[in-house]
Amino acid sequence: MRWLAWSVVLLACGRPTPTTVTFSPAELHFGPTAWCLPQTRTLTLQNDGAATLEVRVTARDAAHFEVPAALTLAPGAHQLEVVWHPQPGVAEVASTLRFDGDLEAEVTVGLFATLVDEALPPPELDFGEVPLSGRALRTLPITSTVSNWLRVDAASAPFSVDAGTFPLEPGRAVPVEVSFSPTAPGAVRGSFLTQVEGECAPVPVVLSGVGVE
Repeated sequence: MRWLAWSVVLLACGRPTPTTVTFSPAELHFGPTAWCLPQTRTLTLQNDGAATLEVRVTARDAAHFEVPAALTLAPGAHQLEVVWHPQPGVAEVASTLRFDGDLEAEVTVGLFATLVDEALPPPELDFGEVPLSGRALRTLPITSTVSNWLRVDAASAPFSVDAGTFPLEPGRAVPVEVSFSPTAPGAVRGSFLTQVEGECAPVPVVLSGVGVE
């Protein structure tokens, strides 16, 4: 399990007098969700002062958390939408939004996100060198933390795979057999697609091997 940390910095500009701004909630929680399904949470900012604040919004890692590039905070309540873009392989995220500038004190809002393990296979499977008259077999175990169905499409020649639809159960591996039968000397690449029912776009598995005489 990996933890990544990013932050988003908001700076209020050009106001010499501190202004009270309150934030609700104190934490934003995203997920659990599949890696291709962005989630949006709303933060309420209450400007209790009399002045309008021009606020810059800077995301240190825009590939994961998305916020508007700028805000104008007139006196009163405002809604700030924060979008989390899940990434394959990043199971949990702990991050913060940091607000500073013409505020009475720096304010941080926690961001916590959880990715559902949806049986992502390894991105590549290498068979190495295989004689032209031979056949190499590899077993690709695919596991999941949720109950669902896994679809495996046919592989491009000279590779083959046990294509079909397989049940996924938490903690139980689905063994998918892949073979390589080279028909000519030299390196060759192929692929096949896997997809969890009702979830993200198909995920390719790249295949490679070398036929030798």
